[in-house]
Amino acid sequence: MVDAPQITSPATITLGVYSVSGVSVADAFAATNPGSMALNVSATHGTLAIAGHSGSSIKLSGTLAQVNAFLATLAYTPPATPVADTIEVNVWNQAGQSTTNVIAVAAPSAAAPPVTPPVTPPVVTPPVTPPKAGVQASRIADLLSMTGGCNLFPSIVADQNTWGSYPADYTPATVEAAMAWLTNGSGVMPLSRVYFFADRLALMQEWMPLAAAAGMRFSICIGDGGGTADVPGLLTLAGAPANGIVQIEGLNEPNANGVTIASSRAVQDALWAGKPTGMTVAGPSIVFGLPEPGGYVTDYADPTDLADLLGHMDVGNVHVYPPSLVDLDDGSNAGGVMAEIVKQLGTVYGGKPLVMTEWQPTLYDAATPGSNPALDGYYAPLMLLSAFRNGIRGAQYFPLLDFGTTYQCGLFPTNATNPRPAAWSIRALHTLTGDVGAGAHTFTPGTLAVTVTGGPGPINAASPETGMGTDLFQASDGRFFLVVRNEQDAAGGAASPVSVEFGTAPTKVTEYGITGDATFDTPLQTVAGQATLATTMNACVRLLVIEP
Repeated sequence: MVDAPQITSPATITLGVYSVSGVSVADAFAATNPGSMALNVSATHGTLAIAGHSGSSIKLSGTLAQVNAFLATLAYTPPATPVADTIEVNVWNQAGQSTTNVIAVAAPSAAAPPVTPPVTPPVVTPPVTPPKAGVQASRIADLLSMTGGCNLFPSIVADQNTWGSYPADYTPATVEAAMAWLTNGSGVMPLSRVYFFADRLALMQEWMPLAAAAGMRFSICIGDGGGTADVPGLLTLAGAPANGIVQIEGLNEPNANGVTIASSRAVQDALWAGKPTGMTVAGPSIVFGLPEPGGYVTDYADPTDLADLLGHMDVGNVHVYPPSLVDLDDGSNAGGVMAEIVKQLGTVYGGKPLVMTEWQPTLYDAATPGSNPALDGYYAPLMLLSAFRNGIRGAQYFPLLDFGTTYQCGLFPTNATNPRPAAWSIRALHTLTGDVGAGAHTFTPGTLAVTVTGGPGPINAASPETGMGTDLFQASDGRFFLVVRNEQDAAGGAASPVSVEFGTAPTKVTEYGITGDATFDTPLQTVAGQATLATTMNACVRLLVIEP
């Protein structure tokens, strides 16, 4: 059993003392395992400031060291009319264990003198150009861990598939070849997903060690319509390290398959009771629609049922098939579809982290049975970046290979040949970045002084992440990767000038286009020793590889 994090904090602070000192987190598991912790801070009446963010409720993620660095900056500003208040500090580790501390903010007594900030005498200095603020990077290996993991339908014989996915060839060698093509030596093998029924135990016992020996790791769920009879076999697989299983899940889409909430609870309870030590347990993947995705969960599970599910899961389990551009508002005014999903389902699931065990950018934005391959190549990196930005902790594309003729939306049609545009985009991210360093998932990324100007603004005020945007990553060898994205409903269109300015001229910057085809690794331009890079962009995704 993984222990919950331990938060050290003062019991009480007094209004007027704006810096909240003495808050820190200790967690042996987080200190020695990859992945990010989730930090949530909130105040009932006042305003908080932490790590450059401000508001009454702030969510951040990072390593244990980063979380403590964030907390070292925590400050509190009382409302215009000071009142007694509380500050809540909540942290989740990578194993889904959570701890919350509440800090009381004492209102000043009537006799208390007003707090006057100290006055520093002015110092006359020559005018200088202030340095550009540093942008905090995330680890590129953490993004790549979500990039290219897929839903799989294992088979031992190429022309036989008990899941109904033929003519797709899900034999171990073919799956390994496809995953090796996608990751292309990046040093990161993303987590993939498999399904299970009790009558397929022998198949899975033969298939999984072969795939795991190639470096693959898995999340495993009980398939559509399954039940408690399937739990012992799933736990048998999960308990064998050679099978590479690191996460187990409840039922797959029970509310879409006529499974009662009582049956879904029974499965979840049994998985929790029998889980291997240290294994992450995801909840059932309850199907939802938009807007108001949280209502689909609460309609299926009343408060008692939901409380039982939450007590037997570490992470919430979501399937995301957006109706269009994932950062475009759908009328809920939540900042885009992905932001709405994370906000609503994060609340419904009691603040637990979310994993996205099925996703596809356009499956329900195109005529059945397929998706829109060209648009997938543009949307796929945007969707992964949005999920990462919004705190999603895992992602599996649906599927690696087509599911027969029912879902012609795989990254490849039948085997590790003829990659579709989304596959090329995923390969581009792995090929152009990557991190083979021993500390790829544990080093503390730095900041980069960079400013991007130009290009169009958001599509509308309710969709702030559309239009021009950036995401910054770093590898353990010091390289930075700046993603510059112009998010529109469709790729292409009119181009406009874009300028990238660095506080200090990098040694070299190489610009690539995440094109959805084989041209991705042909540089668009390379500049050396220059503080400014000028380019033009239509609706597209660019990657700048920056050598400091």
